Amino acid sequence: MDTYQYKVAVSYAGEQRAVAEAIAKCIQHGGGGPVFYDGYEKAALWGKDLYEHLTEIYQNKAEFCIIIASKEYVEKVWTTHERKSAQARALREKGREYILPVDFDGTKVPGLLDTISYLEFSTEGVQGICNAFLEKVGVKGSGALAPAAAIAVSSSPRAVVIWGKTVVFAPVVRSTWGTTVSLLLEPDDPTDSPALSGVKPGARPVLVAYQHNVAICRLIGSTNSTEGRKAKWELELAVEEEGFSPDMEVGTSGTSAEQFAEQRARRLLLNENPARETQDVNEIMLEILRRGQSTKVKVERSPFPELFKALGQNRAVFLESAWITAAMQLRLSGCVETVNTLRLEIREASLLVDFVGTRHRKYRNVDPYVMRIKGECPLQG
Repeated sequence: MDTYQYKVAVSYAGEQRAVAEAIAKCIQHGGGGPVFYDGYEKAALWGKDLYEHLTEIYQNKAEFCIIIASKEYVEKVWTTHERKSAQARALREKGREYILPVDFDGTKVPGLLDTISYLEFSTEGVQGICNAFLEKVGVKGSGALAPAAAIAVSSSPRAVVIWGKTVVFAPVVRSTWGTTVSLLLEPDDPTDSPALSGVKPGARPVLVAYQHNVAICRLIGSTNSTEGRKAKWELELAVEEEGFSPDMEVGTSGTSAEQFAEQRARRLLLNENPARETQDVNEIMLEILRRGQSTKVKVERSPFPELFKALGQNRAVFLESAWITAAMQLRLSGCVETVNTLRLEIREASLLVDFVGTRHRKYRNVDPYVMRIKGECPLQG
């Protein structure tokens, strides 16, 4: 009978680190045996030839291998190495269920047969995957995630930096904001520094948001420094655009431009009436007005459920990232000119939202429209 150092090894991309760690903790807490998760192995991995060591782990030292399949997973060099090592083991033990794939975002694992069964993360979540593994290895009962107390934020210490399809949420050490923007960032996600190294002067525009500021910028320069084990990035940017209120908005006979903007904000914050496919001409015209006219962002649904799927295992990080995302999109979608109050509180799998914002002034002798939204956004299902 084979004996293994680990009951299961978890293979994942850095973008899904929080999910991988939560699954590992749940399996161990539930009595599923020792888990190879690199976050537990810092001392053991220090100084090793990782290429050889990880080959040994994924080929010989774990009884099972959970692969969290995502777009990032199939693109990265190290995860490709882990996957190929696991597949070599699976080929050697043909007919045995060694690789246990998890469908994180619809991406399939290259080299796995189309007939191999996946568990869907969007349906199962961390708890469901953990329980399924425990059942598979014959452990009675189930693992349990630590109960999460309600926590709330009314601001965020993070900036969001976006260029192309790359998005980084990083804590800010220091910031100045004027005709130029200076941000000193201290990333706490190990994938952020490699991502920030890809931001080059003269390349595509960079969208930056921090606290109540949002701007489309041109990167002037970036500096990377390290203090101890902490990497810091200083970005110098020239502001090219920061006023995002639409020049012209129209309403209908039954709905004003302000009411359409409020519908858009409620969709963004509460996932209320998300966009859907329709052939009805009248509904198509109304949908154009709901999504936003001449705006940088067209709102089709709330960003919160997708963010929760990616970051929800660390609720503080999720809330901070959700806050700056909402503050940014409320501006870019023309919902409001000023975010006066934005409070987000997470309870179980719902986000409680309390928002007050002011629209841009249309007429000198008329006070601008003040928007107030209070409600709940489901984060799962």
